[in-house]
Amino acid sequence: MGTKQLLLIALSAFLVIIAIHFGLKIFTVSFADQVKDMTLVRVHEIGMTANLYRKKPSEQGGGDGSYVGFQVQHASRLAADDIIRKAKYTESDDNIVMTLTLNTQGENKKRFRVWARYKPDGLDRLRVYEPDTEKWVWIFKK
Repeated sequence: MGTKQLLLIALSAFLVIIAIHFGLKIFTVSFADQVKDMTLVRVHEIGMTANLYRKKPSEQGGGDGSYVGFQVQHASRLAADDIIRKAKYTESDDNIVMTLTLNTQGENKKRFRVWARYKPDGLDRLRVYEPDTEKWVWIFKK
């Protein structure tokens, strides 16, 4: 093989490695955005279920104007959830605070976490812990 051919092979290999590297970077950023979107949907689902619980009379298994008791009723649904690994609720009469640990992991094997506050008129605050940057990022804040 000539010198030009070896140079072309080395240059081609270098370009392929760079293309793979940038492709993986783009996928990682996209994946973090997908986790945030998925989390927003899941928090809204839980919040709407909590609002339905709050509006139901206690005779029908609801909270009778309060979120207190929602976690006990909702625990069986979360057992079969493939997105949320662990959920903790802080309930009061006028809001519910959710602290969720997701099954999804970052590159450093730490899990994504979510903190959200839901009120009777909807989502009030939402932030996500990104394990790769090790920072809490506000997604929504009224």
